[in-house]
Amino acid sequence: MNSTDIGFRTVTLAVAVVLAALVGGVALVGAATAAENIHDGSVTDPSTGEAVYAANTSEKKELTYGYVVEDVTNSGESVKIYIEFNDQFNVSSGRLDASSFSGNVTCRCGGTPQDVGISDSAIAVDGDGDGIEETIRIGVQPDKRDQPIDLIVNLTGPVEWSEESKNVAYQIQGYVDDPNRSDAPPTSFETVEVAGGIYTETGETSGVTDTEATLNASYWDVPQDSKLQFTYWEDGNKSGTQRVTANQTVEGSGTVSETVSGLDPGTDYVYKACVYNADTDESNDGPTLTYTTESGTSSGDATGSEGRCGNIDPVIIKGTDTTGGGVAPTGDPPEISNYRVTSTGEEVTVSFDSDENLVEVEADVRGPEGGETLTREDFSGNRYEGFEATYVANSTGDYTVELLTATDSSNDDGARNEDFTGATTVESIDDSATATADGSAGPPEIRNFTVTADGGGIAISFDADENLTAIEVRIGGSADATLRTEAFSGNRTDGYEATYDADADGTYTVELMAAEDAAGNDGAAGEAYNSSATIETNDPTPTPDETTPEEDTPTDDPGGTPADDMTESPTGDQPGFGPVVALVAVLSSALLCYRRR
Repeated sequence: MNSTDIGFRTVTLAVAVVLAALVGGVALVGAATAAENIHDGSVTDPSTGEAVYAANTSEKKELTYGYVVEDVTNSGESVKIYIEFNDQFNVSSGRLDASSFSGNVTCRCGGTPQDVGISDSAIAVDGDGDGIEETIRIGVQPDKRDQPIDLIVNLTGPVEWSEESKNVAYQIQGYVDDPNRSDAPPTSFETVEVAGGIYTETGETSGVTDTEATLNASYWDVPQDSKLQFTYWEDGNKSGTQRVTANQTVEGSGTVSETVSGLDPGTDYVYKACVYNADTDESNDGPTLTYTTESGTSSGDATGSEGRCGNIDPVIIKGTDTTGGGVAPTGDPPEISNYRVTSTGEEVTVSFDSDENLVEVEADVRGPEGGETLTREDFSGNRYEGFEATYVANSTGDYTVELLTATDSSNDDGARNEDFTGATTVESIDDSATATADGSAGPPEIRNFTVTADGGGIAISFDADENLTAIEVRIGGSADATLRTEAFSGNRTDGYEATYDADADGTYTVELMAAEDAAGNDGAAGEAYNSSATIETNDPTPTPDETTPEEDTPTDDPGGTPADDMTESPTGDQPGFGPVVALVAVLSSALLCYRRR
């Protein structure tokens, strides 16, 4: 596979406070200041030393995972170093081959790099206590020094990713178990996209002159009659210069090239490959790379059609990843376009397109009775399909929606310093029987009827495909009660929920008796929606006053040691205990000061 040159992304985090350290796969909690400043991470191909964009699930690719950790306290004791992967890569055993990993650690001691010997070979451990060994750990033992040291960590080895991981970007994390300080939490330092199925990777250019360049790419697991093309543009002027080459029909795995001409001399160009298949609705874009044409004279217009990758024979892409994965960030803020705010009935819909997948989205909705903020969880879609969210209006009137945030995984914000605001009018709020999601006028369809114990209460929830005007829930068993419409919050979009506060412990039965729309159609009629929940809040442990005989009450005497033997079992009533406490406090304070040096 060709490696890519997207540069190293630096993440600088000052991590403090007390969090878990992992020793032999067991989580331990420390109590001193955390190791700080894990940063400068990268994932590289050891054969080229260049940054890596992706690994394909069909191969077991060897990569080097590296980061820097500053200010590790060093007393000559063993320091444990970790690289943590996502759980999904290791859904079946044998994918993480620790015996094939090797470590290279250096110390920036006095500004001069020095090798640090590996004292413990690489092993696979359970980094987060969930039973999956997703973490590689090594041990090093630097020479004892009076001052904290900085470690440059590089772990190299093969990882086989699973089919469940394909076409998703994962964070690689690192952390250090410092024997004299509490441990920082795992810190994400780089992203690797695990590709799978239809997949392409942009290759380095060849034959670059002042006006021409040959663009190269590789592809894997591509179905029959798939199309592959390149897109390229002048660096810094994407919207005005982007062009796309003609489709080439590809299948299986292989390489492809395309020569483009009419380039401007002495100019930086950005380019990438993309492959797609209309029959399977699959697509994949390779990473963006750059090249610079030689100095010379211009020779006309650049070849290729105007537009971006995928404009020829467009295809709808399956949205398998809604968390920001799928494409490595370009380093520029996401480009937001086609921002729209519309209304249908009582629903206000906001939608827009982005040229990158988004990790965080915030949109502020304001109407006659206030509003709310929509977040990434409210938005569906991805960079191929666009992003969309719906807000259910509470009253008629004018509504405005402003896009506040649209950030990619590099925290570049496409909404910053931009004005994305739209307005619409909700003409009417229709709760009639015809105001259903599918336009039917029958009884409401009830789904997901759920009853759970919630502390000292019982939580009841369900979904309906219509707005309901009458709800009745009967509660029996340890008590008899009825919850009616006013006890429930929600609507057909959000679902309905209520909580019954139980007066006593016991088992309660819950049955939905009525769920009527405005026309009197009852979704609960002739149906059985019932369940039960058990409340257990009282402490069953008897108190000494109730059940424990006075003579059996435990005393302060551990193990029957004679009370007058002060050297064996001092108590607060014995003479000399105060000086002992003072001495212990002084020793503890001295030890704490030593550890903080």
